[in-house]
Amino acid sequence: MPKLIATMSLRQIDALKAGLHAVSPSLYLAVGANGGRSWIFRYRSPTTGKRRDLGLGSATILGRDEAAEAVRRHRLAVLDGHDPIEGRRANEIDKGLSVTFEQATIAYYNSHVAVWTKDHARKWLGEMSRFVFPVFGKLPIDKVTRKEVLAAIKPCWEAKVHSAPLNLKRIERVIDTAVALGQRQDGRNPATWKGALETILPPYSQMRTVEHHAAMDYMKVPSFVAQVLNLSDESFGSTTASNNGKVCPVVDRQLLAFTILTAIRKTEGSNAVWSEFDLDARTWVIPAARMKGKPGKRKEHHIPLSAPAMAILQDRPRGADDDLVFPITHRDAVLRLIRRTAGDVTLHGFRTCFSTWAGERTNHPRDIVERCLSHSTGGAVEQAYRRGNEIERRRVVMDGWARFVMEPEAQGNVVVDLKRAQM
Repeated sequence: MPKLIATMSLRQIDALKAGLHAVSPSLYLAVGANGGRSWIFRYRSPTTGKRRDLGLGSATILGRDEAAEAVRRHRLAVLDGHDPIEGRRANEIDKGLSVTFEQATIAYYNSHVAVWTKDHARKWLGEMSRFVFPVFGKLPIDKVTRKEVLAAIKPCWEAKVHSAPLNLKRIERVIDTAVALGQRQDGRNPATWKGALETILPPYSQMRTVEHHAAMDYMKVPSFVAQVLNLSDESFGSTTASNNGKVCPVVDRQLLAFTILTAIRKTEGSNAVWSEFDLDARTWVIPAARMKGKPGKRKEHHIPLSAPAMAILQDRPRGADDDLVFPITHRDAVLRLIRRTAGDVTLHGFRTCFSTWAGERTNHPRDIVERCLSHSTGGAVEQAYRRGNEIERRRVVMDGWARFVMEPEAQGNVVVDLKRAQM
């Protein structure tokens, strides 16, 4: 039975032990084990008849008279058939419903970005900001309908914009999260593809012609690499200052050559740090977190380093373990260099060159070549039993690729002094 404190002095009230103490028939003072005090309104639900306790707030913020006034208002509501606790929950839901789609998207992004790669995170939010937010970003999440989703997606879909199906999936996941959080009253997702939007929009894969990464003829790669490594700072055109304040376009050329020699993806080289390299063992291990793929399914990639790749690394100023090996002058510096020297060719296209060279000029097993590109081969069972990284078998492939890239004959009898080219 709660202790009655209506007639106690302030000193006696201050000395109360932990527990629930009655102030009036419906108002109670809850004293916690740590001395904290708060006001409680005790009543019987007008719908179920069960006893319920509603917290009114801290006693250090809410005075006794203010608590009593709150109790009076809640008692009148109960007499009118309203349950104060249910009313508070409904109000919290209403506040949730006022969250805009853009706010919900930012919240989803912040809760998932920790397991995404930097490039994926940048594209994810950037493409939503560019194509979706201008259409219905300021609309409350509860008010987004199929009409708004189509208004944002359909123009990109018909124009064959690559991000269209990706943005549709992103919208669907953001609204799924809003439904789970109770921020949508009807619990429906207007961005659902199966059984809904698939009846309105044609399959994206059938609309567009698959566009592969532009790649040069693999036989031209040696002469291209020779041209890049023999460029001077002056021939590079306008230069920009790097992080340490020095004009250093040579790092851009070195990164491009290193990327081609190792057959890696764009960001795998530009984000490489010194702690990933074992120069004595001539290997580079890219952590799983930096590899392409879904979170939880990525695997670290072991790369055997050829002699030309090692020469480039040894020419780089060695920094701390977490320092970038190639602190390029601009995020798109390598792409700009390619365009100035080879035209409409992508960096990713050089992986195609490597694959084509291996298929046409060598007898290496296809699965070993694919593993050099960090591609999975075989079924799930085969992958489960294949635990080794076959580093030495792949080293033979990468050494052969490096000899081809650097061989003078394929460069039109232009001999490249790799050390001089890196000065």
